[in-house]
Amino acid sequence: IAKQIERFHEEPDLLERCREAGIDTERLATRHLVEWATTLVGFPRHLSQHTGGMVITQGSLCELVPIENGAMPDRTVIQWNKDDLDELGILKIDCLCLGMLTAIRRTFDTISKHYGRKLTLASIPEGDPGVYAMIRQADTMGVFQIESRAQMSMLPRLQPRCFYDLVIEVAIVRPGPIQGNMVHPYLRRRNGEEAITYPNEAIRQVLGKTLGVPLFQEQAMRLAIVAAGFTPGEADQLRRAMGAWRRPGLIDAFRRKLVNGMLTNGFTPEYAEAIFRQIRGFGDYGFPESHAASFALLVYVSAWLKYHYHAAFTVGLLNSQPMGFYAPAQLIADAQRHGIEIRPVDINFSGWETDLEDITILPASQQENSDTRQHCPESNSSPAQLIPAPFRDQSLVDQNTEWHSSPTPNDSLNSEINHSLPESSLLPVKVIRLGLHMVHGLRQTDAEKILQARRDGPFTSIGDLLQRTGVSQATIVRLARADAFGSLGLHRREALWQACDLSDTIPPPLFRGKSRSDPEVTKPDRGSTDLPRKTPSPPPMLLTEEVLADYAMLGLSLKSHPLRLLRKELDRL
Repeated sequence: IAKQIERFHEEPDLLERCREAGIDTERLATRHLVEWATTLVGFPRHLSQHTGGMVITQGSLCELVPIENGAMPDRTVIQWNKDDLDELGILKIDCLCLGMLTAIRRTFDTISKHYGRKLTLASIPEGDPGVYAMIRQADTMGVFQIESRAQMSMLPRLQPRCFYDLVIEVAIVRPGPIQGNMVHPYLRRRNGEEAITYPNEAIRQVLGKTLGVPLFQEQAMRLAIVAAGFTPGEADQLRRAMGAWRRPGLIDAFRRKLVNGMLTNGFTPEYAEAIFRQIRGFGDYGFPESHAASFALLVYVSAWLKYHYHAAFTVGLLNSQPMGFYAPAQLIADAQRHGIEIRPVDINFSGWETDLEDITILPASQQENSDTRQHCPESNSSPAQLIPAPFRDQSLVDQNTEWHSSPTPNDSLNSEINHSLPESSLLPVKVIRLGLHMVHGLRQTDAEKILQARRDGPFTSIGDLLQRTGVSQATIVRLARADAFGSLGLHRREALWQACDLSDTIPPPLFRGKSRSDPEVTKPDRGSTDLPRKTPSPPPMLLTEEVLADYAMLGLSLKSHPLRLLRKELDRL
């Protein structure tokens, strides 16, 4: 019971809940139940580790608090909870990880590898108008913090145009500002639909940056000091109550002091109550300004990477999964909508991780008289679709550098930058090649065997793959189910047929995993690596079967969206 009522821990609340449930609150047993349950609220129920909690002390930790060994090797856990540490004035810092930091680092590595440009968080150009235009259009799938549907719906209304707008965007779409009725007043004032007024100059100093609406915890603390006469220590206690968003009732304890203090200082009762309601909203989770600013930096950097290096950014996101709001299938679909070609997993082209590949195409003036297929192997897109127009980075517009392959469907995002294409040379374009890590259940050790053997040359058949890598038949079947043998000219069902017929062709241990170039190993004739029997060629799968198999083994399909197959049926409903 104590666990269930922790959010409503005052005794009158519990008694009222008992009455609503039809329990006789006058009975002695009920009174004892309420008393014992409220006594246990907040009391530690079990010993667990706060994953990111780090304690810093001046002296040896074991001399200050009781410690014990954690379940993880070389991990020590304090036996007290955070509230006990807080009472003693011991500093605890939460060190949390962000998947976007990994994605950004991987994107930087990909850009360095394929474009020769070294980037860091500090070197990203500030105030890029194209980036802000993209953000205002809510083209932010994959962008840190502003990719949710709630954030996307807010972006066209808020219309961010500078860094501090991103700080506000990060903070405003939170339960605290929403519950405190801060969102609509801020938007109306920002759009000139409501007058911006302040009771006095002191309040203007506190709320001027947010148009008179408190959006950050720091503003609530300063309001308590300036308007209600709180001491800095009392304001810090208010901050702690706002931070305990799992127990929003803690803020109510400050209501009388806050409202009375504002009345004493000459504020109207209506204004005092309005400010308290807004501050009370922070109990449902609000952001400190410093936190929002740190997040806004990652918002801008990830948006900049998407705008200028969308293909590399998508690679970084795919290689950092699981993270964010969207699954790989949605990230890939977004990249395709921006004109980026996605190539399937293949044993002869894929690495362990997803990466970029180079292709070259002819300029538009040379397409009519040339066979463009030789410049764009395995591509289902026309060369015109792959031309990166307009370019997004002046520093990359050079015949000796790599160029972008991520045009947006709406040229208004970057209409201010329009460079002409040279007409006399092949155009390098980046496409995305899905990695072997996308195959469900494929072990990295098996993938490394495949990559090691591939250094001696591409695989020519499934038997050749088996002979040179020594991977299990189950691994080859898994690759066949993932349709990873396209470069061998095999469709999925044909590859599965051959993979399941490998039981009699597995080489003896002496020959497993050996290189063709190893002079010390006497190997069978090269022809023995092919399947010894003539197997029938089964028909290809239907598109429906292909899509289902793709989702079963990859979690996505490059062939079709599942709902597209049902569109006619859905239209009849």
